[in-house]
Amino acid sequence: MAARAAGARATAERTAAVRAAVARAAVAVAAAARAAVARVAAVKAAVAVAVAVRAAVVRVAVARVAARVAAMVVEATVAVTEEARAAERVAATAEERSAFHSRCSPYQRRTAPACRTGR
Repeated sequence: MAARAAGARATAERTAAVRAAVARAAVAVAAAARAAVARVAAVKAAVAVAVAVRAAVVRVAVARVAARVAAMVVEATVAVTEEARAAERVAATAEERSAFHSRCSPYQRRTAPACRTGR
């Protein structure tokens, strides 16, 4: 009987040791799982920051392009306005000359206008 009791005690000790080892392993696995979850959360946060930075960069690039396009539109508008003013000046000058030389004959217009402008 004593042998049985000693065997039972040894079995109980081994069982307790195995249970303790399993408990330690479970705690280690849980800690590893928590660490993995924390790493995944950190990666997700880093990705979110990268996406936000990328969006900000894109917004800045779009704003720069829009500013350039607006400047080109303004330049084109100014060029068209200046061209229209130049055409108006040429037309007005031609009209004034035509009216001024209306007294001259065609021959005099080619040689010496009667108005003596010398133009």
